[in-house]
Amino acid sequence: MTNRGETLLLEIARCPNVAICLGTDGSDHPCATIAQSQRTIGIVDQQVPEPWSGHLESAPILFVSSNPSIRPDEDYPTPSWSDQEIADYFSNRYGGGRKQWTREGKQSLLKDGSYAEKTSHFRAEVASRAGELLGRKARPGVDYVLTEVVHCKSKAETGVREARDECAARYLRRVLECSAARAIVVLGKHAAKAVRNQLEIPDGHTVYGPITIAGSRRLFLFMPHPSAYGPRKFARHLSEEELGRTRQLLHSGYYEFEGTGSSESKDVV
Repeated sequence: MTNRGETLLLEIARCPNVAICLGTDGSDHPCATIAQSQRTIGIVDQQVPEPWSGHLESAPILFVSSNPSIRPDEDYPTPSWSDQEIADYFSNRYGGGRKQWTREGKQSLLKDGSYAEKTSHFRAEVASRAGELLGRKARPGVDYVLTEVVHCKSKAETGVREARDECAARYLRRVLECSAARAIVVLGKHAAKAVRNQLEIPDGHTVYGPITIAGSRRLFLFMPHPSAYGPRKFARHLSEEELGRTRQLLHSGYYEFEGTGSSESKDVV
């Protein structure tokens, strides 16, 4: 990871808004509900905001969702962890770190040394969608990375609506600048709202772009959240031409502009 990427990762993980919201004067802050929600489920040692999971600066696909879920018994960074430990966890969450933080990219390591019994539905769905784009089994953290528009963890998206604009304005563009992804897959309504607002992407496009961010051409795909009812595969939401061109962009960096309703390429960051 470059110094720039690690600096941003640690800035998000140690977001100053958390300390404000947990202090005596933080009740009116837009992030207060989500930052304080950990206390309501019995977490004493606050779990830090989640910057992203995987190798952001090299993975070709980036999934952007609302906010990370939380479980109190997960072996997960807290403010007492060192910067090196935090960076290791998020960059190497799916392999190559000082611990095996997940099993098969889908089951989290718990504090007692075991792994969660159930496979994360969200992670399994994302892995399937990445594989659909690549045409092969996708490697978590290598072929795709996960991030969110709100980085604090909560259950059932508690506090996401209130914190969304503040968190996205502070971090979203900078995460995209550090990402190497050619395909940005935006999952669900909260993430779509934040991405469209920050990048001035109009409503009505399932596929938008490519647009140039930090010198790289990125295609945005707006898809249902993995927990949504109804079809979730790309093949059910994109035409054969759009899906083929997306795969072409991933493999060659080239994307045609014919008949997709996509914008002309432009610099937005």
